[in-house]
Amino acid sequence: TASQVNNGSSDNCAIATDGYALDKTVFDCSNVGANTVTLTVRDASGNSAGALATVTVVDPIAPTFTIPSSHGVNLGSGCSIVVPDLVTGLSGSDNCGNVTFTQLPVAGSSLSSSHSQTHTITITANDGHGNTTSGNVTLTAKDQTFPLLTPPAAVTVNTDNGKCSASAVALGIPSYSDNCPGTTVANDAPATYQKGVTSITWTATDAAGNTQTATQTVTVTDNEKPVLTCPTVPVQCYVSSGTYTVPLLTATDNCGIASITFAITGSTTRNGSGTNAGGSFNEGSSVITWTVVDGSGNSSTCTTTVVINPRLTSLIPDVYAVNPGGSANTLYKGYGPTSLTLNASVSGGTGPYSYKWTVGSSAGQGISTSPSLTESPTATTMYYFNVKDAYGCSAPLMTRTIEVVDVRCGPRLDKVTVCVLQKGVPTTSCVIQNSVQGSLSNGGYLGSCLVSAATTKIRKVEIANEVSTPELSMSVLPNPSPSSFQLQIRSRNESPVTIRVISGLGVVIETRRGIGSNGTISIGSSYRPGVYYVEAAQDGKRVTQKLIKLSE
Repeated sequence: TASQVNNGSSDNCAIATDGYALDKTVFDCSNVGANTVTLTVRDASGNSAGALATVTVVDPIAPTFTIPSSHGVNLGSGCSIVVPDLVTGLSGSDNCGNVTFTQLPVAGSSLSSSHSQTHTITITANDGHGNTTSGNVTLTAKDQTFPLLTPPAAVTVNTDNGKCSASAVALGIPSYSDNCPGTTVANDAPATYQKGVTSITWTATDAAGNTQTATQTVTVTDNEKPVLTCPTVPVQCYVSSGTYTVPLLTATDNCGIASITFAITGSTTRNGSGTNAGGSFNEGSSVITWTVVDGSGNSSTCTTTVVINPRLTSLIPDVYAVNPGGSANTLYKGYGPTSLTLNASVSGGTGPYSYKWTVGSSAGQGISTSPSLTESPTATTMYYFNVKDAYGCSAPLMTRTIEVVDVRCGPRLDKVTVCVLQKGVPTTSCVIQNSVQGSLSNGGYLGSCLVSAATTKIRKVEIANEVSTPELSMSVLPNPSPSSFQLQIRSRNESPVTIRVISGLGVVIETRRGIGSNGTISIGSSYRPGVYYVEAAQDGKRVTQKLIKLSE
């Protein structure tokens, strides 16, 4: 108003009551600041005068606006955030209507940070007239970036010695990175890895709890061969069954055995499976080759040599104190020598041999360690012959009985009893010493004539190459023969066999006891031409065969 502008105007008379006037009394926002106005003063006489004055318009009202909400901002590379533009599009109100905005830090600024760290951004509204209003926005840094993780390369190792697993496996070092520091890496690796493939999970975890996983494989390979201990078999003595025991193979493996097989070559040929290769073996040397395979295909072999010693046999040939006319292995009181020498022969086995002659039993006190034995018994005596070879193998026990027959006759016992054929009839005669040789040379025999019911039965026996029972058989070749006969004995058991040879006169001209079963003997080389009967007896079983001795 004029009164607000008037600053002591005066007049010589008086200023009219309505004598003050301004050329501009209304101002708005466009007039903010200094404005020049004219004040006119009029007195009562109508005289007027004017003067210039300055009117300053002031805007005292600050602008208003709505502060943006606080929010999170992603952490980027270098673990920093980029300040967003918080003022673009922001609106406010002011009495004068023109409001501008600024922010600090400015948009696009990079701020180092960490997960969950807060940052304050100040926004200021300015109306252009010096009036401002400020507000703060809180930005919270958020790490939502997963770590980058590359596992170590796949690993292949062998099993530990003697085990089906591997331990202390070096896995290698993984590579990893993250936008912020503080990342840790762990894995779920076991202390021990079983044969095969094991998957290892690696996990990288950053400070914000973001995780990343990757897989590594560990392959455990079994290259360890089975461990074998082949048995050692001493030289085996022959047994008639042909069956022998072999100690078991010992086989172990770190991961277990899949198969065990064996092949036998040499004297014996057969195959089988398992750790027991015992069973049938032939005489001679055989090699057992074991092959053991584990579950991974690793294999080992070893060998065992089995030596079956050749069958050891012995034979005591007949000896004659008086021939012709005397029985084998017989001493005669009153005629001929007073001693006999038994000469045993040994075949098979492995030399050198050890010998033992005994009387009474095979376990009796030894009377000779030589294959020959010279004895002068005064009564019928059985002698036992034992033989062992270098490996301690024994031949079947052989026996030989030296019969002692008293052929003395006459009142003074100075004559000799002989059996002679008179007019076709066997006749016992008592002759002087000087006539004995002539009687024997003419077909007679020392001792009394023996004719029994058995002789009658024997005369029914026909000539055959072989006679047998289910348990015992005897074959004779050749028959007839101008020389000797080969007797082959076959039996299911090993009991000794007794052989008797009876002349056509019914006289037992030869007896052999303790003959080994399943063997061959020779008889008859000293027999005169004629008909004979041979009888083999074993455990109550008997077979008899007729022999024809021809002239040479």
